[in-house]
Amino acid sequence: FTTLSHASHAVNDIYWFVIPSVLPVILVEFDLGYGWAGGILTSFLLTIAAFSLIFGHFSDRFSRYSIMSLGFILASVGFFLSGFSHTVSTLVVTLLLAAIGVSTYHPSMYATVDENAQEKRGKIYGFFEFWGVVGILGVFFIFGSLLQMVDWRGIFFLTAIPGIWLAFLFIRKPFP
Repeated sequence: FTTLSHASHAVNDIYWFVIPSVLPVILVEFDLGYGWAGGILTSFLLTIAAFSLIFGHFSDRFSRYSIMSLGFILASVGFFLSGFSHTVSTLVVTLLLAAIGVSTYHPSMYATVDENAQEKRGKIYGFFEFWGVVGILGVFFIFGSLLQMVDWRGIFFLTAIPGIWLAFLFIRKPFP
């Protein structure tokens, strides 16, 4: 469980920060101003916030592992489809689909970590948060270099891959 929670936190936090890492090149391609940048990022984050409330409620009633699996699938599909976007409206809609998927993780996983941490909860939460930050740092270091080899669409395609793998692991191997 610990390895899965750490890896999934890193990936989920990558999903939070992939947009800011590629937003400058998206703005150039679509000839958008900073207002659009703020609007895209704000709508993404507001969608995560609103749906986190909903999925937090669901995670008290349904399998948290199923919710997180669904979330990783939605996020991966959303990012994958974003890579095919050729209009701003399509890009925004597909990113909002990804945001709905991203929103499932934190409310469900925090409850799951709490249930699985019988001792040294502070230490366990500290390591859990550490791996989230590792994911965030990875976005900026790795994706910055990758943007020299692939465009923003390629970044979204690559971002989608680990979510499918994690969705499978959450459904395949549920823990107590």
